[in-house]
Amino acid sequence: MPPVQPVLARAIHRTPLLFLDVAHRGRVRRLGLKLEQHGPTGSVKDRSAVALLRALHDERPLTPGTVVVESTSGNLGLALARLLPAIDCVFLAVVDLKTPHTTLRTLTERGTRTIVVDEPDGQGGYLLSRLRTVRELCARNPAYRWPDQYENPAAPDVHRRTTGPEITEQAGPGLGAVAAPYAHCSPTRTTATRTADSRSASPPTAARSTRTPSTATTGRTSRAS
Repeated sequence: MPPVQPVLARAIHRTPLLFLDVAHRGRVRRLGLKLEQHGPTGSVKDRSAVALLRALHDERPLTPGTVVVESTSGNLGLALARLLPAIDCVFLAVVDLKTPHTTLRTLTERGTRTIVVDEPDGQGGYLLSRLRTVRELCARNPAYRWPDQYENPAAPDVHRRTTGPEITEQAGPGLGAVAAPYAHCSPTRTTATRTADSRSASPPTAARSTRTPSTATTGRTSRAS
């Protein structure tokens, strides 16, 4: 059996910070864009997947053949599909009709078992129906493990431990504030360790120039296949 913790420890990759000079109200301000698409499967969910599996393993060891079931619309599924075979576990992805065909194909190629939910949840999507399906699967199969990305505090906490410190280091002492988008159904936490009062700030309007990340400050700069 591959050792779980070392596999997970190697799975988080440092991503670049791209600097952008933006002209706004007669002043040029420097923005930094954290390029999580440079992670192994192309999204910030690479970090989430590592944190969720580590939390599951800490709670009860993930042994060969363990079935891990999760609701996913795509990105987390791809990240879990990369990691679980590496520790001899099975991934059961609960997806829906909106899941891109390319994502379904990639999941299948990586040995993932999929269940496609086709019943709308009455809220304009399928999320609640996917979650109901996961709960029913776990009730029928008590040995299944569910990371529960929407409620598990390990998911946002990984950004406090990894993303935030990376941003702070890469941006340097000039860092004034951090803005991060998030899904309304997920818990959130601050990702940076230092921010400035931005009450008077307003959105920039025009980009003047871009600069590619330097290897000294960005580490990994190419997307893994």
